[in-house]
Amino acid sequence: SAEALRNRYKRLRDFESAEMADDTTFGYKTRRYGLPEHISENIVKFVIHNNLGDTTCSWGCAVGDLFSSKSKIIECKSLTSDGPTSFGPDQKWDEIYFLDARKWLEDELHVWKCSAPSTHEVWKTLKISKGQTKADQSAEHRRPRIGWEALYPQISAFCSEVYSGPFEGIFVPAPPAEPSAV
Repeated sequence: SAEALRNRYKRLRDFESAEMADDTTFGYKTRRYGLPEHISENIVKFVIHNNLGDTTCSWGCAVGDLFSSKSKIIECKSLTSDGPTSFGPDQKWDEIYFLDARKWLEDELHVWKCSAPSTHEVWKTLKISKGQTKADQSAEHRRPRIGWEALYPQISAFCSEVYSGPFEGIFVPAPPAEPSAV
């Protein structure tokens, strides 16, 4: 529910803020936590509900991170640093969403929808390193890892930013699109 997500998000934000304050006070430099899946995947779910109008999207599925009767299996990746995201070698999806939460503590979120399914050629030929593609590493039963700055240029033709704004904005239905001039 929206209330549960709000509560969990606020608790995590308060915790992270206190941890950062301790780091400053005591002169530490500790690694920040990422958003747990029950928060990040539900952020994407609410964006799909309110910005894309697909209220069939649900969380807690047996297959995939989210499921929609319109999109079927939906994978979600959350980015909270410039470090790499990873893909399971056998991971399958019909659509994949990337939650750019690198500035979540400043209340800035971006959600990107990528319409290329996991079987699309763009994923097989995705350059993970100088000598290997995602398909190469998956065939070796490895988890391909790649940062957003290297990933996005390779998949951008299939991507669109579907949300940009504060956390509370994910709960607000997007205004209807303007009719196009004929």
